[in-house]
Amino acid sequence: AADVSGQIFGVRANEIFLFNQNRPLRSVHRSEGWTPETIGNHAMPALKAHFYPLDRSQDVFSLAANPVSAAALMSNARSMPQFPR
Repeated sequence: AADVSGQIFGVRANEIFLFNQNRPLRSVHRSEGWTPETIGNHAMPALKAHFYPLDRSQDVFSLAANPVSAAALMSNARSMPQFPR
């Protein structure tokens, strides 16, 4: 197990996924600090080109590949707590 330390895995039915690590993509600095206005006028335009696309799981993972597992997954998803997006 020493060679898998720090890895992020996910499991769905008979599949195991390896996820990428969160790493900084870009940073912005302002020596005088930030206000809501300077974030909107300076930070967001500088960072926007590096925003991560907000794909949904069904856009990334094919549920049709295993319809039985997909039905079970959807059934379980309905019973899970819903969080605001």
